[in-house]
Amino acid sequence: MSQKTAKIIFSENEIENLIWALTIVKTMRLPIEPAWKNPYKTLLKELKTIKENLNNLEEQQPTKEDFYGKKETNSE
Repeated sequence: MSQKTAKIIFSENEIENLIWALTIVKTMRLPIEPAWKNPYKTLLKELKTIKENLNNLEEQQPTKEDFYGKKETNSE
């Protein structure tokens, strides 16, 4: 059975909020089997990896040429 996926765009702040919320879920103690937490732990791990990757990206300022596009010159 194939699993469907969706592309979702989150801001860095939203990712931090999700990490915070999943950390709370991970640390909850309930009188039931702890296996229900496994999907949440996996998602938390993936979000932490995404956050690290965002932090490692160097923000590059676009040049004027990149921003406005190349000027075409008419040399007739």
